[in-house]
Formats: sequence, C-alpha cells, structure tokens
Amino acid sequence: MLCTPRFGEAEDGPFWEGMWYLTNIKGAMHMEAGPSSCGRVSCSWNTAIKVCNDVSVFLLFFFLSYACGLLTAGQNHEEYWLDSWEPIVRASMAVRNKCRKDVSSYFGGQAFHKTQAWNVIVGSESC
Repeated sequence: MLCTPRFGEAEDGPFWEGMWYLTNIKGAMHMEAGPSSCGRVSCSWNTAIKVCNDVSVFLLFFFLSYACGLLTAGQNHEEYWLDSWEPIVRASMAVRNKCRKDVSSYFGGQAFHKTQAWNVIVGSESC
C-alpha cells in the first residue's frame, strides 16, 4: 500500500459513488496489455479509480515457473482478466481505509495485489 498525494486527493463522497458503480458491474474485469498499463474504471466529481496491469512476459514466466498455481485469473502476454470486479472494489476500499487521515474526507493512494501483477490507484482526475 502506498499512501501519497502523487495521484491527487480523492473525496470521500464521490468515492462512494464509484464504489456503488463498481459493485454493480456484472461479469469479468479486463485489463489492457501491460506492464504499467492503467485505465480509469470510475470517475465521479473528479475522484478517479484506476486499475493498472503490471504483467510482463518476464513476470508471467516467473509466476508460471515458480509460483505454480498462484495465478487464478486468466493471464497472457497481453491482457489480464479477473472473474469479477470484487477484487477491484476491495483494493479501492483498502486504499480509502489505509490512506484516509482522521476525519478528513480527502485521500489518495495505490494498492498492489500480493500475488498477481495488478494494482489500483485512487486519486483525483478531471472527469
């Protein structure tokens, strides 16, 4: 987890709008080719949630060769798939819970998945 103003500061109210939106998406979640490929999945009142695919050919080879089974979602050299949006919602909530200071309604940060090569950024962006 990285709490930083680097991504700007998300506001709590619009963040919850994004959580409601992402929670209600049905089906699989798809990320474009990595590594370091990010896409905005929600933006409300300049509060943005982005998902980044960090899969590279080397990293994929390492996981497949040494981790044996850690990759439960479909991965290949170009794209990354998750079975649902739930992991994105959980990661976004982790950023909020860890990076929100006291009673402040502003926060920003990045959460990295522990065993898979993707991360979530919550911050501010013009929408």
